[in-house]
Amino acid sequence: MFELTQQSLHQWEALCTQDQPPYCTARCPLHLDGKGLCAAVEKGNFTKGREIVEKYVVLPHILSAVCEAPCRSKCRRREAGEAVQLQLLEQACMTYGKKKQTGSRMAFVRKKAETVAVVGAGMAGLCTALELSVRGYHVTLLEKAAQPGGRLLQVPEQQLAAADLEKDLKKIEQSGIVLETGHAVNEAELQELLAQYDAVYVSAAAMEDMALNVAIDRATLQTDIDKLFAGNSEPEGSSFIADASDGKKAAISIDRYLQKASLTLKREQEGAFASNLFTRTEQVAPLAAVQPQAIHYTEAEAQQEAERCIQCRCTECLDGCAFLRQYKRYPKQYAREVFNNSTIVMGIHGANGMINSCSLCGQCKVLCPNGFDMGEICKVARQDMVTRGKMPPSTHDFALMDMAFSNGDDYFLARHQPGTAESRYALFPGCQMGASMPQLVQQVYQDLSQRLDGGVGLILGCCGAIADWAGDQPLLQQELEKIRAAWQQLGEPQMITLCPSCYAAFQQADIPAVHIVTLLSELGLPMQSGQQNGVLAVHDSCTTRFDRSLQDTVRALAQQAGYTIEELPYSREKTHCCGYGGLTSMVNQEVNQATIQQCIGQSESNYLTYCVNCRDQFRSQGKTTRHILELLYGMDDTPVADISMRRINRQRLKYQMRKEVWGDDVTMAEPKIQYHIADEVRQQLHERMILESDIIQILEHADATKEMIYHKERQLYFSSLRIGNVTFWVEFTIQDGVYEVLHGYSHRMSFEECDVNGAVL
Repeated sequence: MFELTQQSLHQWEALCTQDQPPYCTARCPLHLDGKGLCAAVEKGNFTKGREIVEKYVVLPHILSAVCEAPCRSKCRRREAGEAVQLQLLEQACMTYGKKKQTGSRMAFVRKKAETVAVVGAGMAGLCTALELSVRGYHVTLLEKAAQPGGRLLQVPEQQLAAADLEKDLKKIEQSGIVLETGHAVNEAELQELLAQYDAVYVSAAAMEDMALNVAIDRATLQTDIDKLFAGNSEPEGSSFIADASDGKKAAISIDRYLQKASLTLKREQEGAFASNLFTRTEQVAPLAAVQPQAIHYTEAEAQQEAERCIQCRCTECLDGCAFLRQYKRYPKQYAREVFNNSTIVMGIHGANGMINSCSLCGQCKVLCPNGFDMGEICKVARQDMVTRGKMPPSTHDFALMDMAFSNGDDYFLARHQPGTAESRYALFPGCQMGASMPQLVQQVYQDLSQRLDGGVGLILGCCGAIADWAGDQPLLQQELEKIRAAWQQLGEPQMITLCPSCYAAFQQADIPAVHIVTLLSELGLPMQSGQQNGVLAVHDSCTTRFDRSLQDTVRALAQQAGYTIEELPYSREKTHCCGYGGLTSMVNQEVNQATIQQCIGQSESNYLTYCVNCRDQFRSQGKTTRHILELLYGMDDTPVADISMRRINRQRLKYQMRKEVWGDDVTMAEPKIQYHIADEVRQQLHERMILESDIIQILEHADATKEMIYHKERQLYFSSLRIGNVTFWVEFTIQDGVYEVLHGYSHRMSFEECDVNGAVL
């Protein structure tokens, strides 16, 4: 486990590549936003496309015509057709897009005091001069020829129209640059320029003319002569886009030099570089590039070509995780938010909701090409909040109280098989199976007791996974120690688990355990299992994400039972969490519901699970879902129990096992009052996570103490009682001694009786 530090934050942020530029942008020396340009052109918004071109290119008419398009070599579209023809799209934008009416960005720049001389008015020199002018410097441009342009003047008219060349060259005058043509600079005059100007740039061609031998830092274009910067490109045969990039690089370096800033800081991705952005292309339909009927694209042709752009982005984790989609951000941003929540706002507000809504399932780590694990970050953040006392009590209170119930007197049990003094095995059904399908637990225990030699003990309780999900590691260890003590009491038998979470917990705690399906694959199908048929789509438990053996065994047992298995798109190591894990279902119902819908929306087939929580989650939304043990033991569909019935089921399971298996003379306690709760009220209580046992306790208290409030107009009663950290209220009527529950609600405020002056009585 890592710690929430600035260093660990940077390490996590580096794993998420979503903010990496598309491959075309990274390969472009000027970093033109090809993705954004294609998106604009696809919609027919050539003006927006033109704005994008002009944002990155100071000579847009020229460069859109002569660019050698290195972006095409890295375009991911090549893997499904041909590379997008961005250069032609840039030309289309400059042709069909409207010019901004606000005037040149250069016209409104406040001029600085410093002066710069640029020698050579080819592509590199022109770009250097214009970029420096944009930054507010007084620039003098010296060119030996009769007109600026250098090699650009040699480009055929068919490729670069004279009118387009003239449009961009006019920027020299418009920007206030002093242009001197027919001015060749020799080495002696260069020294004069260095003395007269604050900085000097000499193009590669001018360097060759002067036969100047100087050392050039290729990263900054700074030479070993003070104030002198020089072109990096080859004087002959260099690419125009490389020259333009050199010009921009030189301008940035000169600007930093004059501002006495670092020439090297944060320039690693200047010019062309390799993007780490992951983009999947397997499902992209192959499409050939649109070829213009004439030299240039028509508007329709440009739109058609722009549609071929696959809009490179990494959505692997977002596609797989409803939680990440719900918050509409990316893991890198989440990591920063979690860190700030811990170190700045100290866990009081901020990202608490997001941190506690994650299922901690680890799917994102599997899906991410770089293994970004949002679950681990959220888990550590929860532990951090618990340690510092910043975890809001209401967040996991209900779940932790439910765990305490499972490991309390009402459910916890550890016994040898009747008639034995030792246990080679011990069945551990867990708290969730006992809550959801207690009859199945009884059936499984009866079967194993008959078919396994050496004694099969029984341990009822909770493995502590809830404490782990809640971020309370000390409590987790406390609960595990209780289980360990019971296990040792029975002679350290092999634990047989019905729950994948329990199985995983015992593996981590070094308690020998086997999952029930593995054991049944060795013993053979139960006698109750009949030959059946049909198609079942297997939803794998997220806690067994990497347990290929267990996954295969579930499928094999279902096939033995007569079923055909369907593999879901997200299965095995890529499986979704059902929404119960990490306590999501109790913390964030919106995320929980989105998660369930994502899971059950993968197939129209009926589902097969081997986690009872997955079964109950899906069945609660109407998806026909069977647990593997329901199939193998021939059990009819068991209705999904609400939170109150889950408590009652665990109580009854312990009572019935003691009475029917061990013959104990026990009787379940009955309520001391008569009451009635309508179905719609039960549903309301379930949604508000108010237990029927809480309601009974309040009513019994009211009946015994007569502490209740009568509402005369509505003719009903109110009563309250603080249980643990929560104050519960019940609204009810009384008819013939029967309490009719109308509403129930709760809060975390406490009320104290005071006199008229406010003093507590």
